[in-house]
Amino acid sequence: SNTYVFTPAGPIVGAAGVITGMIVGTSYSVIATNGSCISLASASFSNAAQLSTPTVPTITSVAASCSSAGSSTISNYDASNTYTFTPAGPIVGAGGV
Repeated sequence: SNTYVFTPAGPIVGAAGVITGMIVGTSYSVIATNGSCISLASASFSNAAQLSTPTVPTITSVAASCSSAGSSTISNYDASNTYTFTPAGPIVGAGGV
C-alpha cells in the first residue's frame, strides 16, 4: 500500500483518501511511496479559510391599503449576497426592494 509524505509534515491521508491535519493557508506538496518506489511531488496545494456565513435577512413589510399593494424589503440588504426565495418567484432589486 502507498505511504504519503507531506512537506511540510503534519497532514495524514485516511482510508478514503481524505487529507486531515492541514493548517489553513499553509502550502503543501505530497509524495507517495510504495516500497522502494517514490512518486514525483504533487503540485502545491492549500486549504482556504472557511467563508463567513451571511447575516440572516431581515424582512420589513408594509401592509396593503385601499390605494396601494403591500411590499416587503430586505432591510439589511447586502449587494454581494445572492438571495433565494422559497417558493421561487420574488426577486430582490437594488437596495433590497
